[in-house]
Amino acid sequence: MRPSAGYPRILEGLLDAADVEYLKGFFDLQVKTEWEKNEALAASRNQPKPRRSLEYYTLLRHLHSEPRDHSLERVVSKLYAAIEKQLGSGFVIVHDFWSWRTPENVPAEFIHHDPDFWVAGRHDGFNLWILLDHADMSHSFDILVEEKNPKLYEIVGDKAGRLLPERDPKKSQSCPGLLFWDPLSRWPLLYERPWTRTLAMVLGVGFNKFWEKSQQGVLQLKRLLPTWAFRCFMFFAGWCFRLTPLPPGLELRMDRFKMKEGDALVLRQYELHTTDQDQLQSHQFRLAVGVKVLRQAPITQYCYTGPASRTRRSYPCLRWGLGELLPDFYRATKLDFKPYPSTFLTRALFAATAEVALGDAETR
Repeated sequence: MRPSAGYPRILEGLLDAADVEYLKGFFDLQVKTEWEKNEALAASRNQPKPRRSLEYYTLLRHLHSEPRDHSLERVVSKLYAAIEKQLGSGFVIVHDFWSWRTPENVPAEFIHHDPDFWVAGRHDGFNLWILLDHADMSHSFDILVEEKNPKLYEIVGDKAGRLLPERDPKKSQSCPGLLFWDPLSRWPLLYERPWTRTLAMVLGVGFNKFWEKSQQGVLQLKRLLPTWAFRCFMFFAGWCFRLTPLPPGLELRMDRFKMKEGDALVLRQYELHTTDQDQLQSHQFRLAVGVKVLRQAPITQYCYTGPASRTRRSYPCLRWGLGELLPDFYRATKLDFKPYPSTFLTRALFAATAEVALGDAETR
């Protein structure tokens, strides 16, 4: 039995109405306004409208700003109290994030794990995903729960991955899709030191581009070859691309859960999930805020493909040391969120990593 298998699914009424209203106002002021500024700037330059992607660490940055925001401090204290009471002791919040779902905005289009769960020595982490507001969307995103997908999780085991489902109905029975195993490693320690950070960014762009292009190439090969020939190729060469084909006839059964505003869904570390893909009506939307929570343990490896890690590495105060305990940033006394100095090269490399959407290779 997995360490987190017994966690409750929903923490009802985790935040009260005042907390919910505060966070909705925070989102409008600190996140949505920034999106709108970026969109206006892009329009003035005749550039494409930027995507409203998941935002990370906005609560943490505000928590350590002056003057102190006692409403946010109260919310963070409530989160830690609920975690200790209902999920156990020894956990720390690793990062916060926002989820904004509209007909035009799908935060995470592919089925995935969060690879940041696997950076430390304990694998019993979870996300708290708190519903704040919605219009006819009183439910969570979609989750492949283990109880309904036992064969899938026998393959997944205790590794972080992303799932590329087969969209061709003629091939979906014989090969339902591919699993891409996230490339966590120790070399991204180079990001954690100012004098090796540029080298790490160069390596990161190279590796990310390789994984993206290799996925596209393998998916193209999958379309061209008969399934038996493709499986033969993957048997010998799949390890090169960190890809594993799913067995014939495997069905993926998604679940979503009814929620009320202020409720928190508990996503267990090992659960593959994705934003619900329903066609929405123009008035529908859903706003949620979340935190990633890990047991405080020594850092054993780093993720270099995820957007949360990319954001964290912008700030010297959020450095993680290999072999050191995960820092408890949300209960730290004071953090200085001055970013690393930028140059033309580092800005270009940072932008290049943003263009890579691992796990979504078919859409690029």
